[in-house]
Amino acid sequence: MEVVNTSKKGQKVDESMVVKQMPFCNSSMNEIRFLSQLKHKSIIRYRGYERQNKSHDGQASQDQVNLFLEKAHGGDLYEQLCTLGTFTEEAARNCFVQMVEAVRFLHSQNIAHRDLKLENFLVMEKSHDLEHLSKSQLKLSDFEFACERTEQQMRRQDPSGTEEYLSPEQVRGDYCPMKSDVWALGVALYLMVCGKFPQFVSQPNSPCSTTSSCSSLFSSGSQELQLPQELSMELQILLRSILENDEEDRPTIDELKKHYWTTGHVSKAAHHHHDHHPHQDSHHQNSHGLQHRGEHIRRLINWPYFHLPIRVH
Repeated sequence: MEVVNTSKKGQKVDESMVVKQMPFCNSSMNEIRFLSQLKHKSIIRYRGYERQNKSHDGQASQDQVNLFLEKAHGGDLYEQLCTLGTFTEEAARNCFVQMVEAVRFLHSQNIAHRDLKLENFLVMEKSHDLEHLSKSQLKLSDFEFACERTEQQMRRQDPSGTEEYLSPEQVRGDYCPMKSDVWALGVALYLMVCGKFPQFVSQPNSPCSTTSSCSSLFSSGSQELQLPQELSMELQILLRSILENDEEDRPTIDELKKHYWTTGHVSKAAHHHHDHHPHQDSHHQNSHGLQHRGEHIRRLINWPYFHLPIRVH
């Protein structure tokens, strides 16, 4: 897959467009099918495609498809993370709200994306710092793995997505696509605020004591999500609920939209910027006082969607 600025057939491509080059196959046709029917402010705009017959020295090879798409001048969110470092909670929230809105639209159409990741959320304007990024519009792209949910097929068994973002049930090979989309959003949010993929550590009563970021090693009841203590209590609770091993206990996309953290009802702590980049470790001390955290815990555990066991350290 390649994105270029001109069409090899000479079709006019203006500055507002890019050409995404893909092999002519089921995944490219799947992307065309979904992009052509999805019209929403949070979905990258599709402007058509052309098929090219490729040959070398008179011998035919796999055909190619050129997709004509709206241009994102700011690259993607992963590029922004690598350039700007770990996001503040405010910047992450502004991005996350838009990400949730895009996925919420898909799910309302009974469509799951199945490859949600920072690289697939495009930044429409150039951003030089987190303040600019917070004001930028995001759009969701890459629908090669998208699927429809029907009464005949509520669950899937086919592989899809990117390894670091796969839910535990995707790895096991039997999953609800919508709940796996929610898991992937949780991975993306964790990556934005922590600068690395989610880390799970074995609980004391587990037979093993490894720490891993791979969902394939995440077994029910034996792994605990590791979170930097400088994150607000609301964000910690949100992340723990999204990155829940049991998909039945994971929130829906509508519940994510209504969460205290997503709507901005948070404590005033943890809004400073940590100059971390992806894959760097965090070494910060807890900035919340026990009394302060307890007040927020008492308020949050009464929220109807997330009933989680809360431990105050």
